[in-house]
Amino acid sequence: MDPIDGTKTFIYGVPLFSALISYVENNEPIIGVISFPALNQIIYASKNGGCWFQNGDKKPVRVWSESAKKINLASAVVSVSGIHSTTFDSREEKKLSFI
Repeated sequence: MDPIDGTKTFIYGVPLFSALISYVENNEPIIGVISFPALNQIIYASKNGGCWFQNGDKKPVRVWSESAKKINLASAVVSVSGIHSTTFDSREEKKLSFI
């Protein structure tokens, strides 16, 4: 369990923090849940149950992905973030801005 994943974004008011919980049995993941409370969104998946996305009170929608064998990794997009990639300086009381 990770009660606040994205602690820095939580501290600075960026709504992309989440709570993570999973259940592993015999070193095998059985279920995992990601909750984005500021966005009112939940993503969850379970072994043999698929992956689901729920936005607010709407009905959950199943998330599908293609087989990795069909994906050309050269066209993949990877996105990472962190407070180290910002111009934020709390001494200047500036708003958080990503560069």
